[in-house]
Parts: sequence; structure tokens; C-alpha cells
Amino acid sequence: DRDDRGGGGYGRDRDDRGGYGRGGYDRGGRSGFGGGNRGDYGDLPRGPKSSMNDLPRGPRSTMGMDSGPPSRVHDILKPKANTAADNILKVSAKPAPEHEANMLQLPVKPRTKDDEEDILFPPASKEKKSEPEPAQPEAPAAPAVDPEKAKELMEEFATGNKLGEDLKAWVEENRASLPPIDQLVFHMLQEQEKLNPDPECAWAEPAKFGAALLALVEDDIVGQMQVLWGIQFYCDKIGFPKFNDEYIVQAMFRGMYKYDLAADDAFAEWKEDETEAFEKGKLKAIIQTVEWFNWLDEDDEEDEDDDEEEAEEE
Repeated sequence: DRDDRGGGGYGRDRDDRGGYGRGGYDRGGRSGFGGGNRGDYGDLPRGPKSSMNDLPRGPRSTMGMDSGPPSRVHDILKPKANTAADNILKVSAKPAPEHEANMLQLPVKPRTKDDEEDILFPPASKEKKSEPEPAQPEAPAAPAVDPEKAKELMEEFATGNKLGEDLKAWVEENRASLPPIDQLVFHMLQEQEKLNPDPECAWAEPAKFGAALLALVEDDIVGQMQVLWGIQFYCDKIGFPKFNDEYIVQAMFRGMYKYDLAADDAFAEWKEDETEAFEKGKLKAIIQTVEWFNWLDEDDEEDEDDDEEEAEEE
């Protein structure tokens, strides 16, 4: 029977237990961790109620949101604007009014009319203005030839009343009033040769018309060309005939060369000339004198070879 046990050591009676009994821990009368009149932390004396908000704090600051004064460290680390460099590099479009008088002003040359022309017309394309050359004394103009007088002299020359030295003297006396040489030769051939020209050109012998004509054209390339033009017009007039399988114009050219009335240079100039006034019959005359000009070219080459041989011998 649990109620009559002795020893008290292991008794389970809650009221009488001892030793290991739980009297010290009785819920009703314990002091310490018991309930009822226990003394817990709630019975300790406490100070005024506090919270985290009541703790002492340092100065409050935020990133970019603090309106208070910045700290010393913040002032040291914050980069400063380089206003001096900005002022040096920055060029003002217009100086301030109070400084305009101190600005360096380059002298400006007043623009003239010539300067405006140079702008519109650069000197490279503008004709260079030069001072007018002093007027040269003009050579006296040749006296005008009287057409009627020239015609009379041309008729007199073609008649053959004067020949050789007499005709030469007459020509020199009336040289200033004579018509152009090509007209003189053309009219003479019409009167003397008519429709039967002489391939040997006997009329060009010094004893006949040769001496007078030579007096007019000697050392005169243009005068010699006029002799050839007169023959050209005459052959065109009679239809550029042939005689013994040779064109008359070529035979007559050879005769002019024989009697020194036309030199090599005169033939070359006549061939290259393109004067409109002397075009009549020119193309046909060139075609019919091809052999003659070939011979002239070969003769010139032979003369050049002879000159080279003579130079080598010297």
C-alpha cells in the first residue's frame, strides 16, 4: 500500500514526502520557479521603458538626400571645377563691350574697283593689263594701183613688142603700176600660147619674157608662187591638156625651174598653200604634177648626201 510505506525516501505522497520529495518545488508554496507568489523578472524593479529609438545616435546623413552641411572628408574628395582651364579654352564669340576697344584690329585696305574685278575674275583668267606700247611710226603705204593703168600695162607686156633687155627695162620703169604677177603671166600666155602651149616654155628664155620676169621675182618666193599660179590658171582655162604623154602643167613647171623663175621652196609653198583665191584648178594641178614633186624630193635627198660627203672629206 503506497500510503503506509516508510522510509520517506521514495514515498510518493505529495504532502509528506521528504529527501527527494518535491516539497521545495511545490507549486503551491514554492519560491523560485513556482507560480502563485513566485518572484520572477516581472517583480524586479525596472527603469523607464525604452526602445531603439531612444538610443543615442550620431548625425544622420543620406546619399544625396542630406540637406545638412557636408563633412570635411566629403569636401576634400569632391572634385572641383577647373574654371581657369575652361576660361582659357573657351573662346568667346564676341568680346564684351568693355573689351572691344582693347582687341587687336588688323588694318583693312579699302576695296577698290580693281579688287572687285579680281574677285569676280581671278588674275589667272583675267587678261594681264599692260601699258600701251608707244605708237610706232607707220611705214608709208604703197601707192594704190590704178586699175585702168594696170590693165594698159598688162596689155602692153603681153603684146611682145618689147622683149629681152628692153622688156626688162620697161618692167623696172613701170613696176609700181604693174598688176599682180599671176595676172601678168596668165594674160601673156593667153595672148602668146593661146591653145597650143609649148612644153619647153621657149617664151621663158631670157631673150623673150624670161629676163623681165626674173627681174620681178628673183629672190622673191611669193613672186615665184605667183608665176606658178598664172600657169595653173592658164592650164585650167585650156582644160589641162597632155602633150607626148605628159601633162602640160608638169612640163611648164619643169620649165620654170629650168629658167630660175621658181625655186624648190616656191614649189613647196605653192603645194601647201590653201588660199581660197588660188583654189581654181589647184587640185587637178597637184595630181598632174606628182612625178615632178617626187623628182624634187629625190633631188633634195641627193643634195643632202653630197653635202654630207663633202663635210666628211673636209
